[in-house]
Amino acid sequence: MSTDDYYIEATNSLKNDPTIKTIEIFTIIISVISMMFSGSVVFILLYKYKQLVMGKTLIHILLIISICDTILSFSYALGYPSLGNICKLQVMISTYYYFYYILLISHQ
Repeated sequence: MSTDDYYIEATNSLKNDPTIKTIEIFTIIISVISMMFSGSVVFILLYKYKQLVMGKTLIHILLIISICDTILSFSYALGYPSLGNICKLQVMISTYYYFYYILLISHQ
């Protein structure tokens, strides 16, 4: 049995566990709620960009962090797809925007 076969077998056995299913559902629900809240911040700041953001560095950084958080929440809201294109998309989004998010926060 190769390493890949062992990984797939272990993954399939964990997917049938009711505790894991509950955690997956809970994570998706929390991610959708987070996406709604951070998305509303993005919407409000973009809607009133000239009044709220233009010329204000701190609010501009808040807008960028909110955009990153919205995209990260979207990637977590995709759930736990099996290996495939959606899984690769989720990894790419999570890695890129999480790195950008940390870089932005540590820059301050």
